[in-house]
Amino acid sequence: NNMNDKIIQLLYELEKLKQQLHEKTIEIRQIYEQDEWLNRYNSINNEIYDKQAKLYEQRFLICEKIVEIEEELFWIMPPVKSNGVIEIRKLIDGIENSQNNLIGYYSICLSGEKKVIGKIEYRGYHTNEYLGDVGCVIDPEYRGNGYAYHALCLVGELLKEKGIDDCWISAYKTNIPSVKTIEKYGGVVIKNDDRYNLYQAPTLINEMQIEKNKTNIN
Repeated sequence: NNMNDKIIQLLYELEKLKQQLHEKTIEIRQIYEQDEWLNRYNSINNEIYDKQAKLYEQRFLICEKIVEIEEELFWIMPPVKSNGVIEIRKLIDGIENSQNNLIGYYSICLSGEKKVIGKIEYRGYHTNEYLGDVGCVIDPEYRGNGYAYHALCLVGELLKEKGIDDCWISAYKTNIPSVKTIEKYGGVVIKNDDRYNLYQAPTLINEMQIEKNKTNIN
């Protein structure tokens, strides 16, 4: 359909711009190397400096266009996961886009609205006991609505689909809302530190429990 055609067009345009950005970066590096050679002999070449400034300007314009396309793709691509309350979206990196890579930041958005309310990160499987595998932040004005819990559920579903059965989540003991969210999600303490707890949680909690909590948390 027309939407798919638009997405494909933007992805190819993004890939082309990133290649142009790479080429401009190489040109700038070559100018720097030439500039260093001139400086060793205390020479001044205005033509080289003018070329350098022009290359920087061209690279800046390419970067601006890349950001525009990434933002457009961010909203027209289907969300990675949605449950009717929130959805998680991921920034596109090009044809081989980052949605194919589990690791990275996901934006938490209100379903049906172009509104980012926080982010949730998947760092990898059991790589850091202090940070855990998953970290979540909700913007202050949207806290207290259960959105972090919903985000955990969506990322958990995504990980489960990729064959990952559990994840680590950490929280400072003084951060009571985070502790309650992790416990509600099914986290069990596996490391008790002076300042924080490390929890092990299933990536997909009981589906009936998810549906029950959807009705209890807005």
